Amino acid sequence: MTIIGTHGPETSPPEQSWIGLDVVRVRAEFVLNEPLLTHTLNGPMLRGTFGTALRTMYGRGGLYAALFDGGNAGGEVRQYRLRSPASSSAIWPTGSLLPFEIDLFGEATRRVQDLLPILVVMAHLGFGERRSSAKLHAVEQLLPVGSTKLVARGLSDRARFKPNPLSSHLPEVTRGVRFVGPLRLASRGRADSPILADVLRDVDRRLAALSGSPANPSFESATGYQWRDVRVISEERVSRREGVQALSGITGDLAPDKQITLRERRLLAAACIVGVGRHTTLGLGDCRPIP
Repeated sequence: MTIIGTHGPETSPPEQSWIGLDVVRVRAEFVLNEPLLTHTLNGPMLRGTFGTALRTMYGRGGLYAALFDGGNAGGEVRQYRLRSPASSSAIWPTGSLLPFEIDLFGEATRRVQDLLPILVVMAHLGFGERRSSAKLHAVEQLLPVGSTKLVARGLSDRARFKPNPLSSHLPEVTRGVRFVGPLRLASRGRADSPILADVLRDVDRRLAALSGSPANPSFESATGYQWRDVRVISEERVSRREGVQALSGITGDLAPDKQITLRERRLLAAACIVGVGRHTTLGLGDCRPIP
């Protein structure tokens, strides 16, 4: 499915100061001690266990308060997000590796050393409706693009994580971005295929909230774009606070034309770090450069 759109020219303000925003990306692998039923969207399951582990260790203070209560005005942009691409429902057998990635931003990176014990508690608590138990197998910090650092193998080593500026994480975006976590974004255009300018505005707003820099929501030359291989993802989740909630969005490739500005290209690169749209803490809005 291909969707082609255009919108009018806009004025581009100077570059923002968000380029120095501190970021930490951590990947953990758990070995399942028993079978686990997974879903199309595993972010709610992972965040549920993550939040329970935080409450177990800190109550509602400490890192729990920083992450779950530390959004901007209205709590819309939080200082973390999960990375859990859409897959398919399946039963993962005993011995399978369950990956889990989390990004911390800004002030939250100061508490990054607390992550290892939290991951240990997550393994103890288990995952899914049946609380399938697991063992923490390895923890890596994903450093500037193209390199990884093994922080801990099992529990034998002490993890030492180091925040890096966003500028060291930005990938090269030449052909556009591929949404592997469903994008859910209210748009002036079609809700199921947002226009490029609204995607850029959301990333700009998110970066401004995380870094404390002013938002500059205008763009001068993002005048053409295509959505390719669009797929609608929809699944229900059960929340203690909100009850049954429908999660939906689109995956696919968003390809701008070659005339976008350097700033707009940088925003697309930043989208691969901070995410786009709603429910990024559940794994939605996750994108990668189109290879």
